[in-house]
Amino acid sequence: MNLFKALISLILLFFITACSLKTPTLQHNLTCKENYYSLKSSSCLNQDEMIEYLSQYSVIFIGDHHDEKALHVEVAKLLKALSAKGYHLHVANEWFSPNDNKLLSLYNAHDINESVFINDVNWSKTVGYEFDSYSDIYEGNISLYGINLTRKFRKNISKNRRDIMSEEELSFVNSLDLNTSLHRVLVKPYMNHCEMYEDTLAQKSCKDRMYRVQVAWDSYMAKQSYALSKKVLKSDKDKLIIFAGSMHMAFNAGINMRFSRLSHEPTFTILPLDRKDKSIEVGYSDAVLLYDAKVEEE
Repeated sequence: MNLFKALISLILLFFITACSLKTPTLQHNLTCKENYYSLKSSSCLNQDEMIEYLSQYSVIFIGDHHDEKALHVEVAKLLKALSAKGYHLHVANEWFSPNDNKLLSLYNAHDINESVFINDVNWSKTVGYEFDSYSDIYEGNISLYGINLTRKFRKNISKNRRDIMSEEELSFVNSLDLNTSLHRVLVKPYMNHCEMYEDTLAQKSCKDRMYRVQVAWDSYMAKQSYALSKKVLKSDKDKLIIFAGSMHMAFNAGINMRFSRLSHEPTFTILPLDRKDKSIEVGYSDAVLLYDAKVEEE
């Protein structure tokens, strides 16, 4: 009997200890001198090799770190190299909504200059980062499109103001999938400020509101990107580039996942990574773009 009790105690100790330890994640070790690392093939790629890789894909998601000009330089190089290969790039950008498409078309066609564009799109308020950091990305053989929610619609979703939404807006909000567990886990750290509420119901309301907006954000950009893919992908020389914050694409759980629910087009996701990072979690993206992140001043 004593042996039986000891065995049970040992088993219980094993399970308690196992549950208390954080499960280690599988990692890719990075030792690349090149600018790209493919998580699909576990190999370092230079830009030409990456372009060859991308020839198989008509829809490419590229993640952004908004305040990193060094990253934007590398993204611009990639887009220009794709254009030089004869591809026509249709760049869907998080910064803009579909309401901006007419203005974006005028800017693409050089019918308005940079200063007029910055003023008319209200860049300083809607974006806030330096336009010069992004301007190279918007040049060349590309067409620019907006895919984001308007600020007003996003605010109404946050406050759950269904009473003032149009039928189309209400239908969109009612269609949101709020039950993707992986996505919830990824977004959870960004809800920590909700803990400032002492009341449990207030915390839950805060988290629900934030998560609803995040899902709406990703879902709307996916929906608009899908509509664009049907419109612009007319030949094997057309490529749709979705350029948005990397959090919207990590682990293929954001815009890219919701896009793939709508479309059968092959997709590929490239997310940025500071070159100082020497590992990346398996499944984080299809590839990473390695760049030298700016050093924060102390």
